[in-house]
Amino acid sequence: GDAWIVTSVWSGDPGGGLADPPVFADADSTVTLLRFTNPGSGAAFEAAGSVSARTPWEGNAVISPTMRLLVGQLADESGGPLGYVLRRIDLTRDDRGRVTSVALPEVARYCVPGGKAAFSLDDRWLVTHHRATDDDAEDLGFTGPSDPGFAPYRGVSNLYLVDLTNGERTRLTFMAPDQQALFPHFRSDGWIY
Repeated sequence: GDAWIVTSVWSGDPGGGLADPPVFADADSTVTLLRFTNPGSGAAFEAAGSVSARTPWEGNAVISPTMRLLVGQLADESGGPLGYVLRRIDLTRDDRGRVTSVALPEVARYCVPGGKAAFSLDDRWLVTHHRATDDDAEDLGFTGPSDPGFAPYRGVSNLYLVDLTNGERTRLTFMAPDQQALFPHFRSDGWIY
């Protein structure tokens, strides 16, 4: 079958730092889906066109393994990450099965912090990393950001799982001071690496 590759504005994440990296998106941001077809008989995939769509204030787009969903990070006007926008990939095909158009309707928004996300193989979950800020003090077990015990935890990076059906966010790790769990993704057996 066909395969799709996605490109969008990309912010990168060098690791380190005390906050999640900015998202370099603006009101004119777009996402481009590049289509590749499989001619069969062991031949290599062949480029078969592309389609672009406006995705204002969204960057760091990721396509799901099933190629049915797309997620991008949402930014404010200064590049601060606000959360994620989930989009469905709707393909229109002609009577010969060729894709004639692609639509990317918004399905949901998840107002949770984090870095670039990764999908589970069944499109049910997102996993991401997030660096601890004052807003995370209580989640990490402290009385608040002024708790003296919290100070060394600022900037640690933990992994978080987001349930796409209800938006529930669950912290998966509790990293120690000066530790960072970064760039998670799902393995083929469903475990997170």
